[in-house]
Amino acid sequence: MRASEIMELNKDTIIDLYLIDKTSSLKLSKRFSVSVDTVIKKLREWGIATRGLEHNSHGGKKTKVNHSYFNTIDSEEKAYWLGFMCADGYVTDKDYVGLSLARIDKGHIEKFKRAISSHHKIADYI
Repeated sequence: MRASEIMELNKDTIIDLYLIDKTSSLKLSKRFSVSVDTVIKKLREWGIATRGLEHNSHGGKKTKVNHSYFNTIDSEEKAYWLGFMCADGYVTDKDYVGLSLARIDKGHIEKFKRAISSHHKIADYI
């Protein structure tokens, strides 16, 4: 059975655990044997606002990021970063979001990381 099918079969239980019992997406992923990304993606599909800092799996390491940062564009800073991501960002086939800039712009990426409460490592690629 695929992950999305498992999630759909357990939709009501997952929503109750997440909203009422405040079970984290990480614990839900372990309980239903699916990825954390799948849990977060399905919750959002079902119209459930995910909590601020969610655990996310990236390269086998647990990282944190404020997944709801862009839910409401209510400041100039958020509008700026949204435009920045539209211009220089990308989405992978696994729904990961990335940003690619010149090495000289590393300080700018650090500012973006702080804005979205990210703990992801900044990597250099050639």
